[in-house]
Amino acid sequence: MLHNTLNPKDWQKHFQTFDSIYIEGLSGRFLINKSRINSVKGLNDVLRAIQKIQNKHKNWKEKVWQPIYDAITKHEKDGQIIFHAKHESGKFWEYEMRREEYFNNQFSWTFRWKDSVKYPNLLDLGQQFYSANEFEEKFTTKLHILRDVLRRLLHDFIYKKYNREWLEKNQFSEKLVKITLRGEQFWFKIGRGRSGHPKWELFIFQSANLEEIRF
Repeated sequence: MLHNTLNPKDWQKHFQTFDSIYIEGLSGRFLINKSRINSVKGLNDVLRAIQKIQNKHKNWKEKVWQPIYDAITKHEKDGQIIFHAKHESGKFWEYEMRREEYFNNQFSWTFRWKDSVKYPNLLDLGQQFYSANEFEEKFTTKLHILRDVLRRLLHDFIYKKYNREWLEKNQFSEKLVKITLRGEQFWFKIGRGRSGHPKWELFIFQSANLEEIRF
């Protein structure tokens, strides 16, 4: 729930129940129930939502995105593909795909606005590609918000366990803290703020695919 979805009366009503979190790049602020802050249940709830979106996104990539991508790249000519999508305004997106050696010979793409296109190329596939990109942005936005919320909750949690007074006394201990949650790992270390004071830094986030090599 965002601040800009609430009217002033609603905000006053919810003030005692919700805390707000600033999310970079978001016009509003994210409201979270105060009962979820500094609680394992709150951490679990947010990570569960993240994992659900990630699994849904993976399935969508395989079943929707990849077939569109494969259909377009079949039209490659000399390592390049140009295709179009028509915007509801009547203007066109002109996409250009190129193979990139530094990117394992995969395709990268750019796009630009065109007021008109006399002979649109691969227009049907272009429309599907455009819609898929729009859908991709929704996934990305949701993940961005929930990851920021989870970072905030993790920081609140560790500062409750090891507060600033503890940090001052143990700042040279090189202590690491690993939080395991729903099969994933989150690692904190003691770092330094701009003023030189010790602070907790979340330096590994959601490391379910962490590889361990033992000798």
